[in-house]
Amino acid sequence: PANVTLSVTFNGEEYLEAPLRFTFEQHISVFALSPPFGPTSGNTVVNISGQFTPSSTYACRFGFAQVAGVFVSPNQLACLSPASHEGSSKVEVSSNGVDWTGGAGGAVR
Repeated sequence: PANVTLSVTFNGEEYLEAPLRFTFEQHISVFALSPPFGPTSGNTVVNISGQFTPSSTYACRFGFAQVAGVFVSPNQLACLSPASHEGSSKVEVSSNGVDWTGGAGGAVR
């Protein structure tokens, strides 16, 4: 991640340096889930393959249920699946709790 100082201008010539910092982070993405299904009672460790940065705090969302994500490596996160009704659920990942990946499909049996 790159951490930069933020400057503001109203006329394009004079800049005011704000006491704030802005951080650019690598785009995160999800490629696959393992295992792709689990019991309705939850508590299954789901390994998520993709692209991740070690400096972020991750969250995983199974449908509308949000759980903590654990950084394992730049190519893997781990999340504990929540209890759910039977059926498919979209699994998404976020590094800020606001912006979420497009998701990968998983099933609860």
